[in-house]
Amino acid sequence: MSTPFEIPLSAGPQTFSAPLAGVTYRMRLTWCASVSTPAWVLDIATDAGDPLVSGLSLVIGSDLLAQHAHLNIGGGLYVVSDIDPPTYDSLGVTTKLYFLPST
Repeated sequence: MSTPFEIPLSAGPQTFSAPLAGVTYRMRLTWCASVSTPAWVLDIATDAGDPLVSGLSLVIGSDLLAQHAHLNIGGGLYVVSDIDPPTYDSLGVTTKLYFLPST
């Protein structure tokens, strides 16, 4: 079984680069408060900034990339948190994002 890699997050909206299965991707996390249940939303782009997938809600317990296998990212993204749904203040504290490479 592959070893999960924690993608370091800090509190608040952010844009950062992360290496996933040997390829660097640009990720952006934004807080969407204008919906009935506020949520963190993830956008993934190439390192050059070309969008790959946008609007992924940080949902606990499922692979965020499951419906996007065609992108060949090489694994799955999983949210682990003691708060469901994750709150604004929990990001990077008790809400963590993990990449699990495919075997």
